[in-house]
Amino acid sequence: MLEAAPGASILLGGDTLEARSALFSSIAGFEENTSLATFLDDIPVDKISQRDRRRAITVLSPEIPLVRATMVDNIALGAPSATSQEEIIATASLCGLRVDGPPESSQERLEPPHVSAMQAARIRAARALVRSAAVLLIDDIDVCKDRDLLAALLARARAAQTTVIVSCEAATAGMEFDDTRLLDCA
Repeated sequence: MLEAAPGASILLGGDTLEARSALFSSIAGFEENTSLATFLDDIPVDKISQRDRRRAITVLSPEIPLVRATMVDNIALGAPSATSQEEIIATASLCGLRVDGPPESSQERLEPPHVSAMQAARIRAARALVRSAAVLLIDDIDVCKDRDLLAALLARARAAQTTVIVSCEAATAGMEFDDTRLLDCA
């Protein structure tokens, strides 16, 4: 059984990256898994509406695409409507995105095929943080490779009482987590 208090950080290891990604897809409700019992605040996740589940659980993954829009608009996707432009800009900065240039620099339209993998990961990370979900599932090796970005994500999530579960163990060596779990799907 995996239990996590608000603000806890958990590292999932073992088995394969595909198995960890499948687990995350099941938790987030992208795929059904009848052999997995997942609860959010003592409520079985499969009893929570898809809409409420998506509000409560955010997945940070390269499978979540950027859209042809500005960096700020990409970050704001899925954010609560009360999220201010200042909060979006501050979160972008926290994630290492350059927003201190001319005002139009963060307002230029992104062409996703021409965005570097690291910039895309930073934009997805900022998008995940502004959503302010109760659970953040990090399944993005590019985010995990950037120790400063991952540390900023974990610190911000901990301060906001967001539970974080990270699946890219190889890139997180030496980082501190509240719990480490090894999956064994054999």
